[in-house]
Amino acid sequence: MAASSVQYAEDRVAALRELARVTAADGLISVGLWSTPDRVDYRVVFAAVRDALPEPPQGDGPFGLSEPGTLEGLIEAAGMRVISDGEADCPFTYRDSETFWKANIAAGPLQGVMETVGEETLRTAVMKSAEPYRTDDGGFRFENAFRYVVAAPGT
Repeated sequence: MAASSVQYAEDRVAALRELARVTAADGLISVGLWSTPDRVDYRVVFAAVRDALPEPPQGDGPFGLSEPGTLEGLIEAAGMRVISDGEADCPFTYRDSETFWKANIAAGPLQGVMETVGEETLRTAVMKSAEPYRTDDGGFRFENAFRYVVAAPGT
């Protein structure tokens, strides 16, 4: 299983070929990633992080393979056969601001951003982006969807 990773690979087809190589002959591969931006409330957090940087990061970001058919095409180019695909709802909920902040800075990419712009700058940007998703009890809720594709090595 590759969870929210293939879209960040420099050579996506090579990454998928490597997944196929290490999969048992009768095994399956599952690739999961963010759905399209219109189905992902968390897009505001990604935008806040990107905008806090002095220069935007290279690549097409978390939604680079989100359009239906894009990931499937790469999987087929890697010599695999698509078995199924779909979407799953995955809301993110946080009980309070501190929990939300700690969950976000635990991610490796945000550690790098924090080193570049400083914790206070990043925290201000991220917390401001999240404010529209604050719940009545002081927490946060983001409605998100993830896409997945299941494939078999070999064609």
